[in-house]
Amino acid sequence: MAQLFSLGIVTSVKTTFTVLAAILLLAACAHHLGSDAALHTKIVGTWSTADVILPDQARVSDIVSTFRPDGSWIDRYTVTRAGDSRKQTTAGTWQIEGGFMFEVQTNVDGVAVDTTAQRAGSKILKLDSHEMILSNWYAPKRI
Repeated sequence: MAQLFSLGIVTSVKTTFTVLAAILLLAACAHHLGSDAALHTKIVGTWSTADVILPDQARVSDIVSTFRPDGSWIDRYTVTRAGDSRKQTTAGTWQIEGGFMFEVQTNVDGVAVDTTAQRAGSKILKLDSHEMILSNWYAPKRI
């Protein structure tokens, strides 16, 4: 009985240690990214992205995104659908809240768009001077 009781304590201690380690790891990762203001500063600039395949199987390539300090952004890229390629430019606004980057598209190829349901958020997984990794429903690891 004493051996069984001590096994229960060991198992409980291991479980507690595992849970605490996971919590500390998550806290360290969250702290490492920095405050929203620090993330805002780091994200400002011009970024290029690897090719992306959209849910409708369109391929987006030659992607260049510019995030400006005033909270505006502009994307330039090429979209290929069924062998037909065309260059496209989209623009909008962005902000950082709670470690997420929220973007609202306001313009496609110079034409204003309705923004009532256009706010999309991406969790910032990594952000430094050379790499930005975002995660959202559309791209679990958007680089």
